[in-house]
Amino acid sequence: MSDFSDMADRISDFRDNWRFGTTDATIEAVEKMKAEVKLTLRTKNDSVARGHLLNAIDTDRSAGPADALLMASVTAPPWSVYLEYGTGSRGSDDPERNHVQYPASYPPLEPIARWIQAKNVQPQVVDSRESLAYAIQQTLGENGQIPRPFMRPVWFSGLKGWRNVVEENHNVLKQELARL
Repeated sequence: MSDFSDMADRISDFRDNWRFGTTDATIEAVEKMKAEVKLTLRTKNDSVARGHLLNAIDTDRSAGPADALLMASVTAPPWSVYLEYGTGSRGSDDPERNHVQYPASYPPLEPIARWIQAKNVQPQVVDSRESLAYAIQQTLGENGQIPRPFMRPVWFSGLKGWRNVVEENHNVLKQELARL
């Protein structure tokens, strides 16, 4: 084999290994980020939404090999933005980076009542569980919800967030260039 065909084979191998290596590195780094988001939610966040939210946090791996670095992400349900950023006047006190202000709104009464029933919360200031559900609804509607960031602290963390995803891909590129 000539030097030219040997180099062409090595370049072809480099392209394939780098593309699939970055895909694997991205998926691995995003999985680590997902685990860190769940850990943050369990240990550093006093939210009551842990159960459903922990089960709903996942990774999106719908991208093909060429798009993995740009398209892979940690996902959460749509309603989690209100938990992450808070709402209304309470949400405006959010100290985390990239705050988005959501207006306060009156949540539906039925899920609050179901939550009170499921958690067996006993009203102390009002007469009944229905009155308690209504009081919670009014408080959230008038004052908003306190932010409980769980995604942004991880995302902007140098060792666990987006920088780690980029660093892992950089390491794959260095490995493959060294083999070339």
